[in-house]
Amino acid sequence: MKKNLIYILAAAFLIASCTSEDDLVQDQLDLNPVPVSPTATGSAGSANFEHMVSFGASFAAGVMDGALYTDGQVYSYPAQIAQKLMTEGVGGGTFNQPDINSVNGFTGVNEDGSINGRFFLNIAALAPQPTVGELPTVYSGDRSQLNNFGVGGIILAQALTPATGGPDAEANPAFNPFYQRFATDPSVDGVSGSSILTDAIATGPTFFTSSLGGNDILGYAVNGGANDGIQITSAADFQGQYTALISAMVATGAKGVVMNIAPVIFLPYFRAVPYNPIPLDQASADALNAAYAAYNGGLDLAVLGGAITQEEADRRTIAFTASAGSAFVMEDENLTDLSALGLPNYRLTEATDLVPLPAAAAFAGGVGTSIPAVDRWVLTIEEQTEIITAAATYSAIIQGVVDATNAAAGETMVGVVDIYPLLADVTGLTPEQATALAFTPAGVAAADGTLGIQIGGQTLAPDFSPGGIYSTDGIHPNPRGYALFANAFIETINTTYGASVPTITDEEILSLRGIFFQ
Repeated sequence: MKKNLIYILAAAFLIASCTSEDDLVQDQLDLNPVPVSPTATGSAGSANFEHMVSFGASFAAGVMDGALYTDGQVYSYPAQIAQKLMTEGVGGGTFNQPDINSVNGFTGVNEDGSINGRFFLNIAALAPQPTVGELPTVYSGDRSQLNNFGVGGIILAQALTPATGGPDAEANPAFNPFYQRFATDPSVDGVSGSSILTDAIATGPTFFTSSLGGNDILGYAVNGGANDGIQITSAADFQGQYTALISAMVATGAKGVVMNIAPVIFLPYFRAVPYNPIPLDQASADALNAAYAAYNGGLDLAVLGGAITQEEADRRTIAFTASAGSAFVMEDENLTDLSALGLPNYRLTEATDLVPLPAAAAFAGGVGTSIPAVDRWVLTIEEQTEIITAAATYSAIIQGVVDATNAAAGETMVGVVDIYPLLADVTGLTPEQATALAFTPAGVAAADGTLGIQIGGQTLAPDFSPGGIYSTDGIHPNPRGYALFANAFIETINTTYGASVPTITDEEILSLRGIFFQ
């Protein structure tokens, strides 16, 4: 399916746009203006914001509601930063993005050939549902004047290689059609051609931002830690790639700020579905228990044979009870391998397990009851630990690369945006929890134990409800959430370079549309 979708996307890039990108963007801005304070003034400090370029994946690109579409791009966090950099006295220039020129964007193709676009929150169904989408087209604007180089779906390595721009081949896993559509020199052999990094440098940047690195963990997480070729990037590879990115940018003379990496397990994508989501009446529970009786009996024999302890047997025993919310049967690779005894690694989900959002649709087909849920439908505590460890490791690497870069330059060339305080605040962690989860000191200090973040007297929740900060896909922020990201960058710019760039005010944040629903 992935291969077919890539072919469809690549073919679609040959379709010419029949609507001006500028016209469509202006239509969206007229509908819901980007926050701006025309009377504000500021200063640049020791930075030069004349030509800012931004690196990142889907967050930088402005993906919302599962798709890259015009209204999402308009409110990407780099675009909101750039709006504030254009404040009088700050000196920021025009910020150009590779406009997707699509009202609903693209999330996939159905079996009947129809195209799904961005999700909206269906209030009646209490669930995200897709709109009618459009295939993406080639970017027709001036590629030499671009500022936003965020590309949805990429990992750090893909920002550095021409292979990301092509060729569209099964043997080229780096290929990304959303970069190909605006690459100045799309690769035909995976070796020659432009890369995201070289394209950005060619525009003559004076300042840069980056949120690259999150997808090096996210791909593993959204797949339930099931691997299937999707691994967390090794620390050694991440170190080398990040050093290459920062070294290349600093060599141009540009200063910048880069974001560290927080654990993705707090995204609503992993929190919207509880570990016990299945309602069962007594008859259904009895029938399921009868179906798993042989498995449970095998566990008793495994204990007698010394293959497992009674404690593990108790944990693996499948025993359903009538309930409005029952745990479900899952495979757990971390359990003792009893395949030699003909026994699979089954157990019921536990409160520490996280269930990815798409699993909810699978339950209707019997997954979790008569059909044990496979690894991709659950993030176990062991897999969560891998994610938390990787985020802390990447963040330490980023800080180390920045420190070394600044020391070598003899001045501050790069600052680090610590995203942990925002995450700790909005998720309602206690200081003890934040410490146990390897949050930064600032993140621990921001942990207040109160769910949601206070903005202008309102509480914005860490979910995709109409009062939340995330969009309906459970991963990407909505316009308000992107504004909070933008402020984290602006605050770091100000402290790092002695600038006085205005942040997005509470009033401006609340004026943004929180979620798309009907």
